[in-house]
Amino acid sequence: MARHLPERIGERADRVRHVAAWVQRRNQTQVKANWQFTTADTRIKLRKL
Repeated sequence: MARHLPERIGERADRVRHVAAWVQRRNQTQVKANWQFTTADTRIKLRKL
């Protein structure tokens, strides 16, 4: 689920604080990755590489 910042963040230090807070919340809720491809599907999709 995409979330957007409520305002523009101009200063680098402010961005760092916002990202750190986001990471902390995300880690506390123990969000899991939802992988969309199986290994077999990935091999088919990436065959050309």
